[in-house]
Amino acid sequence: MVASFQVLRNRHWLADVLFGAGVSIGSTALVYGLYPWLKHLIIHRKQTVLVPLYQSNSIGFGLVYLF
Repeated sequence: MVASFQVLRNRHWLADVLFGAGVSIGSTALVYGLYPWLKHLIIHRKQTVLVPLYQSNSIGFGLVYLF
């Protein structure tokens, strides 16, 4: 809805909006496909947490494991 108004008001090109939607749909499908494998590989115990991090223009992952 917002994207269509941005295209109508000449703030974005239609190709940009469609590409952004494609990246969103593709990344969601990839995560849904990889999640069971990653869960079994890394997070197979209840004492393990894997979280994404973003701080000071740096990205990464944090892994907490209780022995």
